Amino acid sequence: MRVRIRHGKLRIGIRLPAGWLLNRFTAGIAARAMNESRVGEVVTAEQVSEFFRRVKSVREEFRGLTIVEAVSASGDRVHITL
Repeated sequence: MRVRIRHGKLRIGIRLPAGWLLNRFTAGIAARAMNESRVGEVVTAEQVSEFFRRVKSVREEFRGLTIVEAVSASGDRVHITL
């Protein structure tokens, strides 16, 4: 997984192994954060973990797929790709 950030002249590129981000520990943290912010229905760690498993299986087929692409009004950019 690759995270790229542009802020003015500053450019940051970080490569992270998907296993570091998409695991049971982070699934629990993500579920807790979603439930605390009251976004939709209650989400369990098992549901998030299942989502992470599916993302891992898909990333081999769709390597380079952009997951998040955000651009602010001032021109700052964030890209997250598989």
